[in-house]
Amino acid sequence: MISALLFFMPLVAQAEMEREELLSKETLTLTSGLTIEAQYLPEQDSFLLSLEAFGALVADLELAGPSCIKRLDAVKQECQAALSDALKRAEERQVELYEAWTKDQSTILTLNNDLRETDQERIMWRWFAFGLGTAALISTSVLILTVD
Repeated sequence: MISALLFFMPLVAQAEMEREELLSKETLTLTSGLTIEAQYLPEQDSFLLSLEAFGALVADLELAGPSCIKRLDAVKQECQAALSDALKRAEERQVELYEAWTKDQSTILTLNNDLRETDQERIMWRWFAFGLGTAALISTSVLILTVD
């Protein structure tokens, strides 16, 4: 069996050399920032890695969880800071709007009270005018009836 393998070894080496000519070298950057060299196999749409590169890739994948968690925490803190800043600015604007709203509400209340008082005065003057008109009509009627 070993002799058969030794017999076919030159054929395998020849095939490997022809195969390497078809391969293109690619540089891959891992999440840790480490770059590894890989050969792209277009017929299989895959990469061929050396043992050292594979070890680096596995180590990077094993450490990717904590690394992702740290990056997620950093993004969460950044978002929380942005949200806190936006809320602070909104509260500052809200204070100004609330003061203006309170002032407008007091103005509306004053104007409504003035309107109510004016309506009461109008009703009073209407009854006064009706009474005065009735008294004038009665006194005119009495004058006309008594003059004859």
